[in-house]
Amino acid sequence: MRFSVTPLTGFLISIFICLLAVSSAQAITIDEFDGDALVVNDGTPDSSASFGQINIPADGTGRSSVIGSNREFNVFAFAGTVNRPNRMVSEIGYLTFSQDQGASGVATVTWDGDQTGGSIVNYQGLGGVDFTQDGSTSIDLDIISFDYANQQPTEIEIIMYSDEGHASSASIILNVAIPSATKKSIPYSSFVKAAGKAFPVDFKSIGAIQMKIWGLNRDVDLAIEKIGTDSCPYVPNANNKVVDECGVCNGDNSACADCLGVPNGTSLPGTLCDNGEQGVCNGGTFTNSCSCERNEEPTTELCDGLDNNCDGDIDESFPSLDTTCGIGEGLCEFHGTIICSEDHLGVKCDDADALKDLSDQCEEDKGCDGIPNSGLEFDNCGVCGGDNSSCTDCKGILNGTAKKDRCGICNGDGQSCLNCDTFDQSALLNSIDGGSLAQERLINKFNRNLKKLDSSPRALRFIKRTNALASELQAANWGITWSLPVNVTTCGNTKFCIATSNQDRIGIYQAGSEELRKLGQKVIRKVKKAGASANLLGRMERANNAQHALNVEFTNQVPVVQSVCSK
Repeated sequence: MRFSVTPLTGFLISIFICLLAVSSAQAITIDEFDGDALVVNDGTPDSSASFGQINIPADGTGRSSVIGSNREFNVFAFAGTVNRPNRMVSEIGYLTFSQDQGASGVATVTWDGDQTGGSIVNYQGLGGVDFTQDGSTSIDLDIISFDYANQQPTEIEIIMYSDEGHASSASIILNVAIPSATKKSIPYSSFVKAAGKAFPVDFKSIGAIQMKIWGLNRDVDLAIEKIGTDSCPYVPNANNKVVDECGVCNGDNSACADCLGVPNGTSLPGTLCDNGEQGVCNGGTFTNSCSCERNEEPTTELCDGLDNNCDGDIDESFPSLDTTCGIGEGLCEFHGTIICSEDHLGVKCDDADALKDLSDQCEEDKGCDGIPNSGLEFDNCGVCGGDNSSCTDCKGILNGTAKKDRCGICNGDGQSCLNCDTFDQSALLNSIDGGSLAQERLINKFNRNLKKLDSSPRALRFIKRTNALASELQAANWGITWSLPVNVTTCGNTKFCIATSNQDRIGIYQAGSEELRKLGQKVIRKVKKAGASANLLGRMERANNAQHALNVEFTNQVPVVQSVCSK
């Protein structure tokens, strides 16, 4: 079994010339076979197949050229050799299935939206695309060429899945040579429940699609430009749609937009609208041309809390409105507010008689503060209206000396409200320090392996330089490690404590660890070039990457912030 990704040969490019004549009339596009070259070979008839996958991200329109943004190839040989395999290729807008002399087998293309790799079908990976949303009635194949090898037919089978238990299949038989572009249609009505499945597919909810090319009769050569449906010619967008909310193919929702541009909205001619005007002129009704015409015209300004003349100002003809009016003198003057008169043509002071009564009553009694009706007296501290608190300390003693600290504790030390926790991370720092030392020792060990394989002057100079650089990087990370605090204090109080960050030093250490990892990789490449075994190289690679990963894990445990509190 072999899998490779290579540029297409001149033979495949000659097939591409043929596709220029093919029209692209399909509707929901399943695949246009664009993207990087992908070649999957299988020439060994055994129990396993060859697998390949290519992902094609969405472009600026939110659509990819392939449904689910990826396609997967699976080629299984019934007959053939390594040098004469079954082969499936996609590149620059077409798919080819070719068999070298004597080869036979089956090739499968899977569209299931699974971009993580693997040959297991994700039966709901496309998210339930409605293949009837645009009125489609068939699956169409644009075939560029078919050689009808040995005058034997070839079957193309399409399998549609809603989920693992719901699937239907249908086939077309190619029993004549196809020298130029030809469209083959498979009606939805011809699909039958797939073998081994409990229920037929629901074309309103497609989760995965497979196309199987059964090259059972040997030496088959087949080229396909496109697969899709027979109506709206677009790959479903991120919402699995090819028609807009108005039912228009690749539309912009304008065909059924209301007066506010909302598809199928309710803001239609004859309904209320906001015309953006001021005062009583605000508010209108949509006309047949969707202009918003006011429902009320401006009038002379009245004193009524409304903008009657629609100029943006309310009751501007009555400048004294809402200003103060008063009854009485000095501290016994009571105030009211200028309000609109009952006929809305002028203003008045609200409830003047009641204000006079209040003024007379306040003069009858004045407290120690000289304010009428206050009822205030002097307390033991000599404060008018006081509660003795002004000369009582926090222990309740008049003229005492006890004071509350910053935490509100009487005679406290100011620490009780800081809510601090201290964490001893010396063991963690020892592990972090040891991590860099372990990286340096790994590089020294790698160089010893190199020296066993290559003791040339050039190799010895390389070993000396890399060991020296490893020592420098380790020393730098040692300094960073022990610049971190051994005891980390974190406090919940933000009034008296500030947070300081360890992030820069953590980042510098991790960058140094990455440099040591890269230096290790450089030595490994030298060891590989010197002829080391794959087993040794694998152990070195794993040890190098694992130590860096462990260093990152340890440094990620260092608290990012610590607290510093004022005294």
